[in-house]
Amino acid sequence: MEQSYLSQARFLKSALTAIAVSLTFINTATSVQAQQFNATTPAASNPSGNPAAAAGANAPSAASKGSAAAVALAAVKSTKPLPYRENILLVMPAPGADRDKIAAAFSDLKAVVVETFGSGDLICYAVKVESGTMVEHELKLSQNKLFSAVQRDYIFQQR
Repeated sequence: MEQSYLSQARFLKSALTAIAVSLTFINTATSVQAQQFNATTPAASNPSGNPAAAAGANAPSAASKGSAAAVALAAVKSTKPLPYRENILLVMPAPGADRDKIAAAFSDLKAVVVETFGSGDLICYAVKVESGTMVEHELKLSQNKLFSAVQRDYIFQQR
């Protein structure tokens, strides 16, 4: 029996490490897509709003890229929001971040670490925040350079 529990624990550790890596990948991919969307929208490239100023050599390609990004954004907005655990955020520190500074950032927000998974640079904290402040804390933590990934603890249901 002990061997089976040990092998299950090893499997869970490797699965949680993979989740932490994919959280970092998703966060990076999302920010890259947002930057590409902001760079290709006509308003970003033409702050004056003058259509004549926007008519240049690369106007058709910028418009088609903007249209593709708008379609992708509309598809994302049309999906039903996923359920998540209230007041729990998954936070992944940036590689090399100081643990004392991380603890200070959590204490400033009155957040409590309820779970820790992974090890080394691939560590992820499940942090409980005060009721009613999750969106605000999610924004503050995601803007803090100490953290490479911040997201809600989504509940995925098998069908």
